Amino acid sequence: MKTVFPIKNYKVGEHSLPFIESPLLEGFSGLRHGFSTRKGGVSKDYLSSLNLGFSLGDERENVIENFRIIGQALGGQAGDFVLTQQTHSINVRRVGKEDRGRGIFREREYTDVDALITNEEDVILTAFSADCVPILFYDKGHRAIASCHSGWRGTHGRILAQVIKAMEEEFSSKPEEIYIAIGPSICKNCYEVSEDVGEAFLDAFPALKEVKKNACPIERVSEEKFHIDLWELNRIIALECFIPPENISISGYCTMENPDLFFSHRFSQGKRGVQGSFICLKSQK
Repeated sequence: MKTVFPIKNYKVGEHSLPFIESPLLEGFSGLRHGFSTRKGGVSKDYLSSLNLGFSLGDERENVIENFRIIGQALGGQAGDFVLTQQTHSINVRRVGKEDRGRGIFREREYTDVDALITNEEDVILTAFSADCVPILFYDKGHRAIASCHSGWRGTHGRILAQVIKAMEEEFSSKPEEIYIAIGPSICKNCYEVSEDVGEAFLDAFPALKEVKKNACPIERVSEEKFHIDLWELNRIIALECFIPPENISISGYCTMENPDLFFSHRFSQGKRGVQGSFICLKSQK
């Protein structure tokens, strides 16, 4: 298994929490981030053990405890998280300290939000995945962050570009100062889609029609099937937004190829939990 991001283990009480961190982001002071795996929590059976989904058959107390474990590893608590309300949209929402706890202890005042942005400290932005692509953003010039969920619909709709646009509008972010970490998700070899989805991607990325078959992130593998490289497509979208290539990192972990480490919707045929991506600004005092 080829990987880029290291796995760090945090000791939280009696729990050993594996956390995947981008080397590109970990060097910035006052920034905490990471991608969880399925390990290190208290959930049972097919949700074992760090499930973060409330609507997947888990006990509510288990999910809250799993958030508490991650919060402590990030230097916070369960009440500091703000959760997306994911529907495979390309919608981005700005949140702040007043939103902490939404989705865990308080109702969300929003729907159809697959990406969150903020420039406030001690707010843990959270998105979820179980094959889809989690993406974290950090603007070092204006100390702003974002977390988003990009499945095939989000990638086709260029949600990554929508996040960057929102950061530019809300925080005056500049592309050359934004750093991006693309987290664990399904790889090209495992991500087979129907012909209509593959053709829709070729229409959305017309320049790729001229790329050689094996090198193309949208590759026809039969008359009715394509393989799609969501990692590379999101990298291409970032480059289209003038993010420097050296500011983009990709984890290298495929969720479907590593079901012991990650929840994978395709591997489990839908019987699974979800892992999360997290980013938070911390006080530099």
